[in-house]
Amino acid sequence: MNKYLREYKNNINKLVKKSFPSLKKEKIIVSEFPRIIFWASGFVLPIPKFNLIFIKTSIRKRNNLIKNAILAHEISHIEIIKKKNKNIFALLFWGLCVGISWIFGKNPARENERKADLLTIKKGYGKELLLIVLNRKRKMSSRRLALVYKRGYLSPEEIKFFMKKYKQR
Repeated sequence: MNKYLREYKNNINKLVKKSFPSLKKEKIIVSEFPRIIFWASGFVLPIPKFNLIFIKTSIRKRNNLIKNAILAHEISHIEIIKKKNKNIFALLFWGLCVGISWIFGKNPARENERKADLLTIKKGYGKELLLIVLNRKRKMSSRRLALVYKRGYLSPEEIKFFMKKYKQR
């Protein structure tokens, strides 16, 4: 395990302890993937006995606030999935359906990303999530940004609205 994976694992343990107590007994494994494979910063594969969080290698250069926002967002996916699907077969089927819908940009994936962003804000990581989105807005073309929002991710205005709603600064 390299130093980045150790750092991610330590951060995941702290996030779970502080904000995701329902996942304390879940086994969460973290790994990295190269930038060229995928445009997302991270993704989750929920497997019945454990959960895999994959983080893009380029995230290594980011500050801890952004790393924690990405990890909190991915852990939010796990919490949503585990609350929704107690049955192993339902979990596998759900994962397959959402994965396929994500590739084609369909509704279940959009709803899933939106729910994960909202839970990330509810858990207290709105400011961190906002940093990611503002950075994304600064770096991406308007066309590419439109695709991100089409996939269900919250805009800066929506994040600010929900931070206010959930009384975060």
